[in-house]
Amino acid sequence: MLFLDPDWVTRERDPRHWPEPLCDDPDALLAWRAAGFVSSQAAGWVGFLDKNYGSVAWTNEEQIAIASSWIVAGFDPQGAHAWMDVLDFDEDDTPATARSWAGAGFSPERAEPWLEREDVVDAAAYENAGWTFWQRDLLAVLLDEETAELVHGGPVDDLGLGHLRHDLRESGFAPGRVLDFVRAGLPFSDWPVYERLMSEGVAIDTVLSQFGSRVERSYESRYRAEQIYRVEPGTVRAFHQHPYWSDVPDLHDMRHEPQAPLVGWPGPELVETWAENGGVRVERYGYGDFDRPSCPEDYALEPRLDWDEVQEKLVLDAFQSEVEADELCEIEWPPAGSLWAPGYATEPVGDGCDRHEWFEAHCFECTAPTGDQESEPAEFRWYITVRTYAKNQDGELDEIDSDHVHIMSTFLDPRSVEYSEFALR
Repeated sequence: MLFLDPDWVTRERDPRHWPEPLCDDPDALLAWRAAGFVSSQAAGWVGFLDKNYGSVAWTNEEQIAIASSWIVAGFDPQGAHAWMDVLDFDEDDTPATARSWAGAGFSPERAEPWLEREDVVDAAAYENAGWTFWQRDLLAVLLDEETAELVHGGPVDDLGLGHLRHDLRESGFAPGRVLDFVRAGLPFSDWPVYERLMSEGVAIDTVLSQFGSRVERSYESRYRAEQIYRVEPGTVRAFHQHPYWSDVPDLHDMRHEPQAPLVGWPGPELVETWAENGGVRVERYGYGDFDRPSCPEDYALEPRLDWDEVQEKLVLDAFQSEVEADELCEIEWPPAGSLWAPGYATEPVGDGCDRHEWFEAHCFECTAPTGDQESEPAEFRWYITVRTYAKNQDGELDEIDSDHVHIMSTFLDPRSVEYSEFALR
């Protein structure tokens, strides 16, 4: 038997304890009381309606109807507010939509990424099969018509793509395995063989890479996959997570361009990067702009090249060949280098659609870029001082010329340039 506290009953019936908009409006107060609400309930729902519906619910009857629909759906004001934060606003269907997702075991946070991707039935099916939303996105990107033909063993139309995704999801293979095999374009009939090899600990990434290399993917498909790789959780990189291209360039990849009289000279090898040396703290800049107080040239560390005696002799001989037979050359060694041009690299960026302000890889209404990044290499220039001597009448050497000579430029990816923590110049 339920006993009500008389003080509670008195307080709930007292109009002065009702929320401010209602206690000042006798008709509204009567309407909410007639609908079965006590003051504490009405206060919660009036606050909820004001925050989430604003002026949409114009009349008392409409406000009461919305609050009642959320109560029937099984939510209190706090729970309803959490769902309103993630659902697209729909005056009539929002409580029912929230109830269907909650009934399938989703919290608002878990439901949010699925809401614009799948209906509640398919979202639950993916999660029950162990799939995350980003794995679902990657499957949609990797399983294009060409790859589907390889997996299916024959032509697949748009309708068939949906059926094939469903079949792969429900195939019993772990999501990571499905994505590995789809990226490689393996026929589904061969999957059990490779699954057994992987379960026995056989490393087959090389084999998968060889199969995957025959799969021709469009730039758009590769770009969308790359965007998904960037935001997926975890650090273990399975085959399907191997990037198509890297944001980190090869730090040892650089090109020398010798100047006259050294044309044809291959130039020295890179000994190591400053980061590999570990002697100083260095920074590199990706696609972002340089953000130091002065210009990049003041902070740039020149590449650690092998300016050994062999290189010195080659350079000296080249300059000696340019002077008269009775003249002698001398060079200052090693060359002094500095950043001449920092270059730039711009990341290709997709465009959003009517539903997304920014590009979303899983949304095929968003427009992917059509080409690779634009870039201009960074250039380091290397200089030496060349002095020329000739014998005077007394047979002694006199300096007859001194010149600061640009002997070589080194070009590299602007993202490979290493910068000091402090200004060097």
